[in-house]
Amino acid sequence: MIYKQSNIILKLAESFGLSFANLFFLHFFSENIPMLSEVLWSAAIVLISLRYGIYFGIVPFCSAVFSSIAFEIGNGGDLYLYLTDLSNMLVISLFFFLLLFTGLSRNSQQERYFDITNGYEEILEEKKILEETLDEALNINETYRKRFLESEDQYADMYEMITALNSTDSDTIFNEMVRIVNQRFTSRQLCLYLISSQGDSIRSKINTNQEGRLKSDYWLDEVPSLIGKVIKGQEHVMFRSREDDEASPAAAGPVFVYGEMRYILALDGIDLNACTSQHIQWLDWCLKWMGSRLSFAYTYEREKNEHQRYPGTGIYQLASFFKRFNAELERAEKIGQPFVIFELKTDRLMISEIDLLMKKQLRELDSAGWDEEAGILYVLLPGVDPANEPAVRERLQNAIRKEVASIT
Repeated sequence: MIYKQSNIILKLAESFGLSFANLFFLHFFSENIPMLSEVLWSAAIVLISLRYGIYFGIVPFCSAVFSSIAFEIGNGGDLYLYLTDLSNMLVISLFFFLLLFTGLSRNSQQERYFDITNGYEEILEEKKILEETLDEALNINETYRKRFLESEDQYADMYEMITALNSTDSDTIFNEMVRIVNQRFTSRQLCLYLISSQGDSIRSKINTNQEGRLKSDYWLDEVPSLIGKVIKGQEHVMFRSREDDEASPAAAGPVFVYGEMRYILALDGIDLNACTSQHIQWLDWCLKWMGSRLSFAYTYEREKNEHQRYPGTGIYQLASFFKRFNAELERAEKIGQPFVIFELKTDRLMISEIDLLMKKQLRELDSAGWDEEAGILYVLLPGVDPANEPAVRERLQNAIRKEVASIT
């Protein structure tokens, strides 16, 4: 490695200091040690020239020449004879040769060192560029790998969702929707609200947590702000923002059946920070696919099960009614949703009269089945707390009594 010293004063001080040291030794030991002058000055010239170059090597060279002349004159010698003496000229020539050779060697070595250093720095720079390029390529590769894996996961999730909801039975579609949505979001409360035909209220068809923040039923003018935004015509899933009130769920989205908004899905207690664009897109597609399958299922059930209702009414025959009861029982076992079932005495009312009365008294998601032989009407109320059964049953029984009294 080339010795680097940028301070010229220090270079000169070292050159003159070494020269003065030589003069000191020569003053005391030159008479006792032959050839001491030639050895010391040769060493000084070589050392300084190799260390700092030919220009600073001139200092010990000149010191050697002038000190030799000074010693000669001081000892009474003749300057002309000294300069014409062959041995003295050979010594001076040796000093000059050492100065020139070592100085030029130092310069050539320095240039070579700088060339190697510059080449090494260029190699390091190229290495750095290659490393940056490689890191960038690896990052791009990792990004594409993650996207590929996310795409695979997303396709797998989409396939699972499509397969789960691909049914001709509406109750199966509802149950599977609850399963896959809870599996995806792990919500504390999931509510699927049915929008009333009058458009003045929403009532829960499914409520997985009766103790949750979301109520089972809302009048339209009291719904949480996020659900209100969805009802006003939002076609996509929305997540709660700072503008929404505290009663709003974490997420809500519409379900369109036959092209009309029929249901609203509300999720509460999910981690919004963990929701990505893939989660939002998946839920949006899930609700759209659910609406499409419900449209098909309702058409299929209406055509297939037309004989399961009494003609011209919404009252189910007994076998079909208990099929719906079994579906509610399965939903209660899977997600813990309560329901109420009870029987009413019809007091010899006609089926058409019972149908008109139940349409006035029951919700759209409720079901009624008639045992024609026994004259008993069975009523199924999904999502109703069993504690409310006595009051509801008494209200309906009183309505039947009033209807009978008005006829008689």
